[in-house]
Amino acid sequence: MFELSQIIFNGLIADQNITDLFDLKIYPLLAPGETAGSFITYKVIQNGSATKDGIADYTMIIENYADDYLQALNEAATITTAVKSINYNTRVYKFNEGTKNPGITEQHKTFVTQSFNIKI
Repeated sequence: MFELSQIIFNGLIADQNITDLFDLKIYPLLAPGETAGSFITYKVIQNGSATKDGIADYTMIIENYADDYLQALNEAATITTAVKSINYNTRVYKFNEGTKNPGITEQHKTFVTQSFNIKI
């Protein structure tokens, strides 16, 4: 799981569109409280243990935060494109784009939560 998390982080920071939008404000689990502007948080969840043929099922959750709704949606689309282009060391058996759910924080920051299913 740690290796997959590193692959995701490295893939995101290697994408010029992502760094143009978010600089290097990409954080595992939680961003620092004083983070301003747009930023990303992500986590990887292992869904059970590997099958007999060694395939493990993971869910990747990426949240992007922005100052307004349309900006958050546009940034989410950029993240989806970047995630699809990450080199997962050619170990991906199956990759599915999941849900996209917008929301707003108590501090009035808009976010979009995206889930992706990865079988490795």
